[in-house]
Amino acid sequence: MVNTAIDLGNGLKLRNPVLTASGTFGYGLEYDDFFDVSALGGFVVKGTTLMPREGNPYPRLAETPSGMLNAVGLQNKGVDYFCKNIYPKLTKYTNNVIVNVSGSSIDDYVKTAEHRGVGTYSCHRAQHLVSQCKAGRHGIWHRLPASLQGGGGSTQSLP
Repeated sequence: MVNTAIDLGNGLKLRNPVLTASGTFGYGLEYDDFFDVSALGGFVVKGTTLMPREGNPYPRLAETPSGMLNAVGLQNKGVDYFCKNIYPKLTKYTNNVIVNVSGSSIDDYVKTAEHRGVGTYSCHRAQHLVSQCKAGRHGIWHRLPASLQGGGGSTQSLP
């Protein structure tokens, strides 16, 4: 059998290179009836913010000749709800659970990523994924603390 395991660096190793896209896969639990979610290299849960977020007003979806456009707006129940109600259910999976940390400001990102639950879980199998911030045209990646950036804390500025 072919070994498809890959090492993405920063301690993130996948048994295979197949990941889901955040926002398209919910929390992963929704797919249990369809296939073995643990067979994936890992999955990215929907965006999790510091406080509950209602998301954008309706309509949120539009069909186009090339596919669907969505603007859900990171609707979620917040990091406290995620840590108490969602994450315990995700521990049954044997692959990587990647937590999409989202926010509207640098402070939101930092507080969500450093939340007692998210931080505890990320040390084991979950990893943090910093979701794109729409706070400014230059992004926020280069302004986050090195401990929250990928690549061993390297600093980079995004266009």
